[in-house]
Amino acid sequence: MTPTVNQQLASMKASLERSVIPALPAEARFAQEQAGMIAATLAWLIDVQEFELRYELQEAADYHQLLADLAEIDGVEIAGELLSTPLLSADSSLAEIRKQSRELKQAAIAAAIKLDGRADAKLLAVARRQSEREQAWFRMTGFTSSPAPGGIADVIGARA
Repeated sequence: MTPTVNQQLASMKASLERSVIPALPAEARFAQEQAGMIAATLAWLIDVQEFELRYELQEAADYHQLLADLAEIDGVEIAGELLSTPLLSADSSLAEIRKQSRELKQAAIAAAIKLDGRADAKLLAVARRQSEREQAWFRMTGFTSSPAPGGIADVIGARA
């Protein structure tokens, strides 16, 4: 049996907590703190890793839809090539999906700026969904300022 990435991460975390951390001398406070940070990071990776592709696909879909919505508003020229290019699927690499998402975001923001406030509600709705994803993604890190809406699976769906 080949272990999954999550199983490998869980094994590393368990080894760190069972063998390495207890073996550290009591006076090695910095080393204990660093080992604890590594264990916490592994726990976070275990929590989010399997959803990374779905996260990126959802973000690309949101910005593609926003760009399509903005294209329907009079008075702005929208990057037609981006709109006519199909969204990448889970068969694409994560790097390709991220690149497409970044291009869609940039085009949508540029279009929204040209609309001079007429697209603010649509832009705000997408920004709220992105913020919700980010808060769920980083909820275990302590870097979010408000309580997370739930786990990443709750926000983007359990299917990867």
